[in-house]
Amino acid sequence: MSLVRFATAQALFETFPELSQKISAKPSEQFPTKFLQTLVTAGKIEDAVTFCAYLLPRREAVWWACRSARASSHYFAEDRAAALLTTEAWVKEPDDERRQAALELGTKGHCDDALTWVALAAGWAGGFLYPARICRFRCRNT
Repeated sequence: MSLVRFATAQALFETFPELSQKISAKPSEQFPTKFLQTLVTAGKIEDAVTFCAYLLPRREAVWWACRSARASSHYFAEDRAAALLTTEAWVKEPDDERRQAALELGTKGHCDDALTWVALAAGWAGGFLYPARICRFRCRNT
């Protein structure tokens, strides 16, 4: 991991204080990837995934989410696939037009669909968030 932004796991926890409520393991002075390895070895997979989501830079975290979605299923319905394809396009070429397209699809998605959140992650990864788009996001349960 050449893009690790923190010298220690403790530094990551200090940057994101909410992490201590999401991970049961206590932060250490270990290098972040060593801390991550310790979590995996201890069988704390959920903690490891959560830690990794905070550890990675935004674009890499979105890429990881896309890869995870692809690994979890070989087929997505057309309406769901659009969110993933648009997000992957942003990962490959992270310009504002692609980011806004992912945000638009994410705001129209179902809140129980992981691909909605993948698209929103790309949309929220930087740039200007237009208030009209933010206000239109509603958690659809149907």
